Amino acid sequence: MRDSFAATAFADTIDRSTHALTARFTAGLSPIALAKAYGDWAAHLAFLPGKQMRLAEKAARLREVYGVDVAVREVVDAAGATHLTCVPASGKGGAPAW
Repeated sequence: MRDSFAATAFADTIDRSTHALTARFTAGLSPIALAKAYGDWAAHLAFLPGKQMRLAEKAARLREVYGVDVAVREVVDAAGATHLTCVPASGKGGAPAW
């Protein structure tokens, strides 16, 4: 027995909408591909203690430069779009208006 056109069209619309929404958050990349890439990177990093040490040192240096507290602020660009950005809570590195 064949599905009705309305049921098939509705299901296709939901699928397309879900894919479009997902694409907005993943820059058009497959979420499965992103998860696989992250898992691959994490597995490689797990077996590189020297790299882990260098990353920890870099994190400590950045914490010294920017301070421990980091705030998330909303920034509105010229087109009126709102973006979230991380800035040091102390104001270092931020725009003079802050």
